[in-house]
Amino acid sequence: MKIKIGKLMIIWGDPVDLLQEEFKARARVIEAKRLLQMWREEENKPDYLKEVDQYIRQGNMLQAVKRYKDGSGEGLRDSKIAVENIRDKMVIDGKISGDIF
Repeated sequence: MKIKIGKLMIIWGDPVDLLQEEFKARARVIEAKRLLQMWREEENKPDYLKEVDQYIRQGNMLQAVKRYKDGSGEGLRDSKIAVENIRDKMVIDGKISGDIF
């Protein structure tokens, strides 16, 4: 945990855990920015992402992850995270209901 008091930064806990949390947080921000950019360019959205949207709307997350993985060339873990982020964005935007999953 970190507490900043003026210019003084107090850190306690396992430094490795703190660094891992920081890297994960930065990775989520980078992924969110990338997805946001893709959503802004709706007209230029690749076909595989349109299919991923359809699978998410149908509630078929497994097919959505598979299609994202095949289309993007990313690994399974990254594809799962990306599809979950897309689903969350769709829920926030009101495109799907949050109780489907």
